[in-house]
Amino acid sequence: MKPILFVLISITIVSVSCKKEGSKNDIVTNPILGTWDFVSIEAQTQSAKEAKVGPLKQRMEATLNYVTTNNIGGLIIADSIITKTGLAYVISSQIQTRNYINGKLADSSQKPYNASFNDPSSSCDYKITGDSISFPKGGFIRFSVSTIKADPLTARVSFNGDTLTLKEYVYKDSTETRMGLNYHNIQTGTATITFLRHKN
Repeated sequence: MKPILFVLISITIVSVSCKKEGSKNDIVTNPILGTWDFVSIEAQTQSAKEAKVGPLKQRMEATLNYVTTNNIGGLIIADSIITKTGLAYVISSQIQTRNYINGKLADSSQKPYNASFNDPSSSCDYKITGDSISFPKGGFIRFSVSTIKADPLTARVSFNGDTLTLKEYVYKDSTETRMGLNYHNIQTGTATITFLRHKN
């Protein structure tokens, strides 16, 4: 079995226009509203795949941690819609893999992982409850070359001056059958996405 090489977490947000209801004299009290410049994503991701082949129980684990570089673009956050404006970034890191047979480490390796992401136009509805932001129609979490929909997606919101931080916690437990073997997959991760309020 080949080691699994997945786990990139990214938030997919945005691209429709909306108009704020109410009079021109309304006072904006929600600090999340406005235009935000993308700073970075810092992620810690893990995945595990298990299968039983006769008397052998095999488990393959992969870990990918990274901080994005070449970060550009941002968000426009209105009353109920988040709009992405040319958000892009680069990941340059190492994937660590470990293979176990009947609970004993059989081999391990480390390989470079380099990827770039560019999502110039997408949009989603959102809802704020306390210090959490949720996307009722789901967000998208990237696991290597595939995109797995999380429905709904929730992140913790925090502010520090002009800095906005969204912290996502991801957990996906699934099974699949390939070539007659049943696999149990667990994918987990934490991503901290940071933005800075745009200065005109």
